[in-house]
Amino acid sequence: MGSGDVYKRQCFDYVINQAQISPSETIFIDDTLENIVTARHAGFNSIHFDRNSNSLFDALEKYLSKDEL
Repeated sequence: MGSGDVYKRQCFDYVINQAQISPSETIFIDDTLENIVTARHAGFNSIHFDRNSNSLFDALEKYLSKDEL
């Protein structure tokens, strides 16, 4: 894990603590795959939003239709 990855993880931990949220009950949406990976490592449910091919509504609908929810 590089220093950039550690910093990103610290940012997620800060948000978790400050907002008093449970990552497993939160959906993180981003268009950068690196941020999605870091969010998943922090325990967040995550959607990689590809703004070139999907609407946000379509990405959320696909995520929410998964059987594991």
